[in-house]
Amino acid sequence: MGGGGHPYCLMESGYLNPAGTVYLFYRYDNAWHPIATLPSTATSYDWTIREIPQGVTTPAPTGRIKTASIWIGNWLGDSWECWNLSDKAFVILHDAWVFSVSRGDRGGVLLDFQEGTTEGTGQFEGYGLSLELGAFGISGAYDFDERGLIRGNYTLSDSYDLTNASVLGSGNLTGGLNQQGRLTFNLKTPGGLSLFTMTGNRFFQELVVPKDWTATLTLPRRVKGTLDTLTIEPYQDPITNEVYPHVFEISGSGIIPDHGSIDIEGQVFITLTTIRRGENLAYGTYSSSGYLSETGVLSGTLNLDLGTFNLTGTSNNGTRYTLIGKVK
Repeated sequence: MGGGGHPYCLMESGYLNPAGTVYLFYRYDNAWHPIATLPSTATSYDWTIREIPQGVTTPAPTGRIKTASIWIGNWLGDSWECWNLSDKAFVILHDAWVFSVSRGDRGGVLLDFQEGTTEGTGQFEGYGLSLELGAFGISGAYDFDERGLIRGNYTLSDSYDLTNASVLGSGNLTGGLNQQGRLTFNLKTPGGLSLFTMTGNRFFQELVVPKDWTATLTLPRRVKGTLDTLTIEPYQDPITNEVYPHVFEISGSGIIPDHGSIDIEGQVFITLTTIRRGENLAYGTYSSSGYLSETGVLSGTLNLDLGTFNLTGTSNNGTRYTLIGKVK
């Protein structure tokens, strides 16, 4: 059937002008991407989803849409003879997504999705870093319906490396993709209790974070120290040499006047979630030695536009610190 003021017509080859050309598109990530160009006599087309969408160089689709959609139209001369689109949610999960963890824990997760053997199903695996779990791996399976609603299961492991990890727990998940392209998973325990929520966007490119920083460490009772050498660099597994996007290793050394030296190291997951322009949320863990010998968790923000960060450390015994840094 037609749309947008075009004449009523049946999208069947026998009703189309044979001089026309049928174009198929899909809407994804706020842009149209071509599927195929066919003669108007074609009755079907088998489509294999591409890993990287192509840009539109042909006549562009028209009409308003509310969700990701399939679009088909017959181009005749210099206009569309008729066209139609699907108003049903259309979900493509074949690449990596970056999530923020909330509602039960705080942290970040990167998932890589792969399609299953049947339509509407697939598997995922990835890794994360949170305040309660520390470094963990995650894997699972999912299926989605025509409304874009997702159901599945997950397994959490105690290591980024899923091949050499022990199981921490498992359960079911539900979620979906909204009109803005944000994907949400709600993870539940086998008993039906909410574990945490993951909300994220597609991962397009790795974050570029400056390596060399200086920082001020503020302890209780306004005791301050300085970390003259502090580095932030992508985390690389020392055994497998695999680099994990969005996970960064922090290490530094300095002096706390009248108390002695301090060394600190840790890992943080920098999410895509921002609370102000250029300011990304970050969560992680740390350990320190010297004047302070302890372990704990980190949470705060890193502003890539300004080259600053502001992290709060909470030790396992409940002591809180602030770590404020800037690019050298």
